[in-house]
Amino acid sequence: MGAYHGEWGFRSFSKEKPVFMQSRLSAGALLRPPYGKTFERLFGLLRRIT
Repeated sequence: MGAYHGEWGFRSFSKEKPVFMQSRLSAGALLRPPYGKTFERLFGLLRRIT
């Protein structure tokens, strides 16, 4: 008795789940409208390279 009290008891009955933390600067945001100045500059640079 008493084996399920405290931190270790909580951990034995809890399921750990991964947590996704997204940074404020996301490359995916550049691909979605509305397109801003950053996208226009990047797209222009890519057009000049190819």
